[in-house]
Amino acid sequence: MTTPELSHENLLGPYRLLRVLGEGGMGTVYLAHDPSLDRQVAIKVLRFGGEGAAAGARGAAGGDGAGDVRQPGARAVAAMAKRFMREAQSAARLNHQNVVTIYSVGEHAARPYIVMEYVEGGSLAEHVRKSGPMHWRAAAEAMRDALRGLAAAHRAGIVHRDVKPANLMRARGNNGEEIIKLADFGLARVTAGIAGSRSHSTALDGELTFPGAFVGSPSYSSPEQVAGAHQLDGRADLYSLAATCYALLTGQPPFVEDDPADIMERHMSEPFPDVRLLAPSATVQMQSVLERASRKQPGERFGGAQEMLEAVERLLASPADVAAGAAQGSAAPRAAAAVGRDVPRRAEETVVALETRLAAARKASDSSTQLATLRTLYGLYAQLDRRDEATRAYREALAIHVKMHAPFGANN
Repeated sequence: MTTPELSHENLLGPYRLLRVLGEGGMGTVYLAHDPSLDRQVAIKVLRFGGEGAAAGARGAAGGDGAGDVRQPGARAVAAMAKRFMREAQSAARLNHQNVVTIYSVGEHAARPYIVMEYVEGGSLAEHVRKSGPMHWRAAAEAMRDALRGLAAAHRAGIVHRDVKPANLMRARGNNGEEIIKLADFGLARVTAGIAGSRSHSTALDGELTFPGAFVGSPSYSSPEQVAGAHQLDGRADLYSLAATCYALLTGQPPFVEDDPADIMERHMSEPFPDVRLLAPSATVQMQSVLERASRKQPGERFGGAQEMLEAVERLLASPADVAAGAAQGSAAPRAAAAVGRDVPRRAEETVVALETRLAAARKASDSSTQLATLRTLYGLYAQLDRRDEATRAYREALAIHVKMHAPFGANN
């Protein structure tokens, strides 16, 4: 991983770098000391050149780095640096308790950097990695806080474009309660508004991109990001937040593949597996929120962060631990039952029944039943840690889905 060229005293401008907090596809985040105010800050240094602006490394800050894409040339690098500075300066105007504060931006050794509020609680990616998947109510509270931050950003005309567990930080509110802060606006895009809006500077946007570029994290990116759409709005962040919540509940993103390109292809065409298959605490209402927010066409999702926030608040107002309802589809109720008591034994029994059903559907060339059964089998294989079989089920389901449905369209 390429890091900035530092002096023997580890100085980045006026800041003294103390240690690396995390590394991802777009750069390195350091804990640093700000001598002017005698405080600790977090500094993200964007990495251009070397491994490229979006290398395929899995970030230490959450294991969900950007995908491996073609390297930008010198002209594109300069344009990307220009965009980075422009968007970071815009994001620095945000002032909200659920958004990590940006203090300043600068440049060192031809690499731009952002100086941010340091949040000691760490990210939700770290929390899930250490403590395991979250209960649905804790995940919903995190989603609520993130939506409050996103609503503020979208009102300011800022689309985050990189919502993921590693960018949701655990902090303390004014009353000492834990709150979630949305971090890292280094990939943000400024628009004229939120849902349905166009970029306020389409010509400049064209100047600041390069062919084949992908901006974001494959495991959490919306279909329109994957497709390279220039006219992103806040609904792209809602999709990414749904994928993020899925990971908080299950310990893994909706789509798991070795090749980032395969993950991106699935975001283009494959619905998320029913979260209740992998998250025993998840409720019918939670699945409903995630299903709507993760629809492939932006126009079919929530209209904006505020509308999704209201849905999550209704979810949190429901009676504690509403029983998880059965998943839809003829095979899914049996799969949902498998996440109750004695999960391994009952899941294995369900797998046998579904594999028999799948064989019959193949023989009858019943594509719809094959697709529904494969999706359910994927969740069960993953629950049982049968990874090779889960991967095969995903690949077969994707191939069937592509044959049955039109690909993601350019229009909303």
